[in-house]
Amino acid sequence: MKQMLVMLFVVLIAPVGEAATFTYTSGALDTATNFNHSTCALGSCADFNNTMHATGSITTTPLPASQTSLDPSPYLTSFTFFDGVTTYSSADPNVRARWTVDTDAFGNIASIYGNFQRWQAGSAPHGASDRFDNLTIFGPAHYYHNYDCNSVGTSAAPQNVPDFCVGVTFDSNSSYGEYATANWMGGAGPGAAAATSVPTLSEWGLMILSTLMAVLAVGLMRRRTR
Repeated sequence: MKQMLVMLFVVLIAPVGEAATFTYTSGALDTATNFNHSTCALGSCADFNNTMHATGSITTTPLPASQTSLDPSPYLTSFTFFDGVTTYSSADPNVRARWTVDTDAFGNIASIYGNFQRWQAGSAPHGASDRFDNLTIFGPAHYYHNYDCNSVGTSAAPQNVPDFCVGVTFDSNSSYGEYATANWMGGAGPGAAAATSVPTLSEWGLMILSTLMAVLAVGLMRRRTR
């Protein structure tokens, strides 16, 4: 009985997946490129200022190492970005994302090209004149707030996202600007020292193991009473 229990414990035990969270913080706002809205007749307007930064985090399962323009979708657990005014979250049905990442030799995100959009109102399919916000990250982070979408279609590869704004108009209700080049922090890929597997049991494994331990305890008690 003891040998059987040990063998089943070895079979049932499994490592935790090496999920990694990569965090992003941009540099300071470039005041020379910052243009805040002058009127607010349409959409949800907002001002940006030099105390703001673009921030974000991406959580993934292990990414393949040394990749260029990798589609992160198959590995993605979640993402959240904040441009100082608007939050772009993978859990938000109004958010659209077209993006790729480059990884280093350890599977860490080294750089990102991302175009994250959020429709301010309405539901899919959106149409011309609907308002939206946009955060583009490619070295520097560019924010586009309360833009007029004049053409809705499908994003570029690799995601080919439908209901994506593909043509924009900047008007007096819109704000635009740029943050300095961002820094990536944290996040350990599968080859990095910080990513360590910890043995654990699945939910079913724990149930089976508990049952077997109870059976073993009953068996030992019976032997003692003989």
